[in-house]
Amino acid sequence: MDTTKSVTATALSRAIGLLTALKADYVIKLPDAEPIVYGDLQLKPIKPPKGKRSPATAPHGAYTNYCREQGVDKMEVGDVLSFTPNGLDAQRVRSVASSLGGKCYGDGAVITAVGNGVVEILRVR
Repeated sequence: MDTTKSVTATALSRAIGLLTALKADYVIKLPDAEPIVYGDLQLKPIKPPKGKRSPATAPHGAYTNYCREQGVDKMEVGDVLSFTPNGLDAQRVRSVASSLGGKCYGDGAVITAVGNGVVEILRVR
């Protein structure tokens, strides 16, 4: 006699009895059986797991370090920086520069753009 199955069945029977006595709606899903549904509840479909991230194009911190080297964290109001991304993704450099500017000077303090492979940053406040 398999005591694990009989203990599990007894525990399940007691849980169902308790929930039913409380007039609760419930869904019980066991790995090897059909779901037990009482009331108006429904099971949501299980979403497939998201795929893994794409492999990194640069080492961790490379974009932030590059933006710091260019002086994004040392700008004064009205300063404009223009620099090429030196082999890094220009849009990603622009995004990191904008984020770094927001962290250093506050939200909306810098305006960034990419044109002809050149990243431009303007500190407005």
